[in-house]
Amino acid sequence: SSSSSVATISEVKENTSEKAKIQAYLDGGDSVDAIQATVDAFNEQSTTTELELVPLPAGQSGYQILTVMYNAGNPPALFSLEAGDMKKVEDKLLELTDLSCIDKAVPGTLEDGTRNGKLYGVPYSRVEAFGLVYNRKVLDDVLGEDFDPATLTTVEKLEETFSKIESKGVAPIVLGPQDWSLANHFFSDVYTGQSEDYDERNTFIESLKNGEVDLNSNEAFNLIMDTFDIFMKYNYYKDNPLEYSTDSSIDKQAQVLATEQAAFWFQGNWGSTTIRMVDEEGEYGMVPIPYGSDENAYPSHRITTLIPTYLCIENTVTSEEEQNSAKEVIEFFVQSEQGQKLALLDFKGNPAYTNYTFEPVESLTKSINPFQESGKTKMQYMGLTSDHSRDVGVIMQKYL
Repeated sequence: SSSSSVATISEVKENTSEKAKIQAYLDGGDSVDAIQATVDAFNEQSTTTELELVPLPAGQSGYQILTVMYNAGNPPALFSLEAGDMKKVEDKLLELTDLSCIDKAVPGTLEDGTRNGKLYGVPYSRVEAFGLVYNRKVLDDVLGEDFDPATLTTVEKLEETFSKIESKGVAPIVLGPQDWSLANHFFSDVYTGQSEDYDERNTFIESLKNGEVDLNSNEAFNLIMDTFDIFMKYNYYKDNPLEYSTDSSIDKQAQVLATEQAAFWFQGNWGSTTIRMVDEEGEYGMVPIPYGSDENAYPSHRITTLIPTYLCIENTVTSEEEQNSAKEVIEFFVQSEQGQKLALLDFKGNPAYTNYTFEPVESLTKSINPFQESGKTKMQYMGLTSDHSRDVGVIMQKYL
């Protein structure tokens, strides 16, 4: 038949009053209820698709869950994956070329969703960042209201400021010892810090894997570990640095910052959720971690940004109808008003797409904007394997 006579999926569904039923495995940590509300909003407005959410527990690897489901012969049509894990299932992913959201993605956010020139994943709605989170009231009390934490642009300024804070009887920084925080966040700056060029970073990683790199003589490694030494010296937990190393202990670290026992916290903007459990009204912000003595030299004085996970579609056992339904879900989650609220108000992130009409309301997240607008960011190297946090994390914990 001619193309004009072919019924669309929407028309078929309306005529039969049936919807394609698909499952989605999506990460979200503490925001499961908000994700479910977004699923409910999608189902209410969709004439073609009924979506069932299977949330990923906090700290659970999407790849591990996906492997279990493949072994059971029942993978979901839609799932969220970290960039490094996408490589392992590349042959099972649908190439995404016809999504309208692609043209609206923030520059630099699609590279890690691309393999061999083909796009297999799009950002799951938000950009996150990590650096030095601060409690504004503590800074006001110990350093004065005129102190600007953005002036901490060198290790010399950092240690001088930490020394002043300590002299006032307050811990300069609380350093969480979780393996994922030390390895996948802090130590990842060693990879990110090699070059501003995406391909040069990957070349470095391959050399590192092949045993061709001596980290002891690597400039970025030494700059970054020198800053880590300062963190250790002024750490709230320095007498027992591995005391709170479980995933749930992030709540304890947030409490230390929110109850004014520490001025800074090495963490990401996602930490605002736990901070607000203790302090609903206080002002918090984030500034970049300084490395070395040259504030203008890469990778210093740039907040590290990242796409936590990418949305991918299964391509080996799902039907074309189910794949089209999954595309519809993606567009809703990353473009609709409900999806924007999920990204900015519930996930406390910054927009991963340029056409968002909502803005972050959380002071910690909003503080990242000036660095993004002025180009003082660096996109985290995201090719980390699922065992990176465990293996590198143990090494960092031993050093700590």
